[in-house]
Amino acid sequence: MNSNAIRGQAVRFLIVGGFLTTLSAAIYWAAAHFGVEPLLASMIGHLAGLLIGFRLHAQWTFAGAAQSTRSSAENLRFVLASLSGLACNLLWVQLLVRTAGAPDWAPIVPMILVTPALTFAVNRSWVFCRPAQP
Repeated sequence: MNSNAIRGQAVRFLIVGGFLTTLSAAIYWAAAHFGVEPLLASMIGHLAGLLIGFRLHAQWTFAGAAQSTRSSAENLRFVLASLSGLACNLLWVQLLVRTAGAPDWAPIVPMILVTPALTFAVNRSWVFCRPAQP
């Protein structure tokens, strides 16, 4: 895949991922603000993004690399990649809120800046990668 195609995927990922990250962070913050335990609030927010994310990424972000029909293996890889993003976000909550005593909003910064970069790499290279041509 050429660098222009990768750049296009990255831009589309930023748009979709930005929307999903904002949605997840807003759900996390609202839930934590209203008394939901921060780790549970992070899970709720992330799972909301998961429900919407696969369709958006498969149909638009990685459309050129995605197959027209989804295999159960591809679906499983997407869920696992998303769960790795959830684990990353839970790590931010644990480190910043529970360990360092930072306010509930503090994990939103790495949730927006670090986790999406990691999940882009996983989605591009593992979930929606184009199989090698014989």
